Amino acid sequence: MTSLLALFQLRLKGMIQYKASFFVTLFSQPIVFFINYSIFTTLYQYNNTTQIKGYSLEQMIWYFAAAMFVSKVSFNYADTNISEKIISGSLLYDLTRPVSIAAIEVAHVFAHRIVSLFTEMLPLFVLYAVWIFPVFLDLWVIMKFICLALGCAVMYFFLRFIIGLLAFYLKENKGLIVISNILINFLGGGFFPLEFLPAEFNDLLDYLPFKYLFYWPVQFFLNRPQTNDIWFFLRILGIQCIWIVIFYVIFKVLMKSSMKSYCGAGG
Repeated sequence: MTSLLALFQLRLKGMIQYKASFFVTLFSQPIVFFINYSIFTTLYQYNNTTQIKGYSLEQMIWYFAAAMFVSKVSFNYADTNISEKIISGSLLYDLTRPVSIAAIEVAHVFAHRIVSLFTEMLPLFVLYAVWIFPVFLDLWVIMKFICLALGCAVMYFFLRFIIGLLAFYLKENKGLIVISNILINFLGGGFFPLEFLPAEFNDLLDYLPFKYLFYWPVQFFLNRPQTNDIWFFLRILGIQCIWIVIFYVIFKVLMKSSMKSYCGAGG
């Protein structure tokens, strides 16, 4: 635990030193907000409607804000970090450390997310709330959203780690990383509400993990009618837990089989 804490502190200090990146990130949030606001305001006015696919203008704008919150909570570079270490041979250094390579990546993720909390998530929420106050939010809604967002973060971590481990077999998996990022956001509702997809295809997504990464946490954030039932919340949380277990088992199997045949050199 001491080694893990020291590694976390080292990662955190390294990230804070990049002050230019901090200010670029901070000032990019208003730009993204006003682009979204302008696009959707024009879209609703052009169609002379107060709702599109069941979303009001305020809900549609907050949908993308909430999707960004979930992304900021869950985003990690585990796939890229692991694959680059495998290809370069520097994974050998991590294997000789007193903590596992998974724990090293967890420390990295925690450091990134803490910095992101103050540089991206909180400024983003304040900006949106000042412009369009989220009247649908209350303490219970926030608590449910945080639970599902954390579940998403764990799911996403193992999913990205598994993709990174595939470098043991593919040798070069940068293309896979790019494609998987696009598919996860597309099928998970990160790019747009899934109501825009055909109903049959949307129903099929209930049996895949992607919908539980973005779409359902966002639905609970928006306090949509179907999310008010406590049993429905527990059902979605339970499905997240099932996928976490599935991803964890795949992760352990891949780690075990990969370490048996791994031979690295360089660094």
